[in-house]
Amino acid sequence: MEKIPVNKHATMLCLDILIILGSIFLAIGLVKTGILEKIISSTQGIHFLESFISGMFFTTMFTTAPAIVALGTISQQSSIWTTAFFGACGAVVIDTSIFLFMKHKFSNHLSVYAQHARRTKFKHLFLKLKSHRWITLVIAIFIIASPLPDEVGVSLLGLSKIGSKAFLFFSFLSNFIGILIIGIIARAVF
Repeated sequence: MEKIPVNKHATMLCLDILIILGSIFLAIGLVKTGILEKIISSTQGIHFLESFISGMFFTTMFTTAPAIVALGTISQQSSIWTTAFFGACGAVVIDTSIFLFMKHKFSNHLSVYAQHARRTKFKHLFLKLKSHRWITLVIAIFIIASPLPDEVGVSLLGLSKIGSKAFLFFSFLSNFIGILIIGIIARAVF
């Protein structure tokens, strides 16, 4: 395998960050233009499809709030178990995309760059995260299960050395529990 120079990794890291920023602006655009609401409402009456699509939007920073409202509404009209199941399936699709990007692209560029970084604090923090994988795993699962955006939790898992099968399990379980709690609260309050 060809060894890539450090400055090339720094350039690739910058491109990765631009991709992340682009996806954030896309999410903002979906919310601001009302396209997100149109997408969710276009599936009226097909609860498993509504749950799946809402679950996809449950994962991103700027679409979490509308997705929570949609999932709460769906769980009032349909079974909270099926809402949580199909919502978690939708969330796993997006989480997996983020995970694969973080694990295979971003973390490789970040680790090479961190190895050559002049700031020892950054290197120490990065190495500390690697040595405390189980703490990272618990924090990531909590973030994914909570109404907080999944990007941070998925990024933590992507930067760790968790396998893809374990990630799929934890992502599904975390999102399922989070959406189930939303459904229970929605039924109790409304």
